[in-house]
Amino acid sequence: MAEKPKSPNELLQIRELLFGDEKRDIDERVGGLEKDVVAVRDNLADVSTTLTQKIETANSGVSDDVRALNEEMLSRLNGMDQTIADNSAAASESLSLAVGNLTSELKSLGTQLNETTRKLDEERERREMLSNGLRALADAMMSPTTS
Repeated sequence: MAEKPKSPNELLQIRELLFGDEKRDIDERVGGLEKDVVAVRDNLADVSTTLTQKIETANSGVSDDVRALNEEMLSRLNGMDQTIADNSAAASESLSLAVGNLTSELKSLGTQLNETTRKLDEERERREMLSNGLRALADAMMSPTTS
């Protein structure tokens, strides 16, 4: 039977061994998504600044330019939203696959561990029986024979 982890540190080490690579991959993907969001926010701030300057400096003909700029930025933002949604879906799918794979591996390792434990128990029992038999034989050989 498997031992329980003796300390929270040991549990953290086991988690790191089992899930560390996938977690780092996911963290990296999430970091990329966060960078995309920051880029979208920065882009939006740039658009806002540009629009404010154009409105303040011109009275006529500006509305057409503003409309065109708004449409372009909305198009860009929609494209970025789609990219973020696609990346998020891909990350979720990868995470689901990773969790499924890890679950399968854990089950397999559990089965192997149980089998190994069973074999070790059988070996221990055989050695114990052999030891007892050898002790009994030694005792029989050492005891004086009564005639």
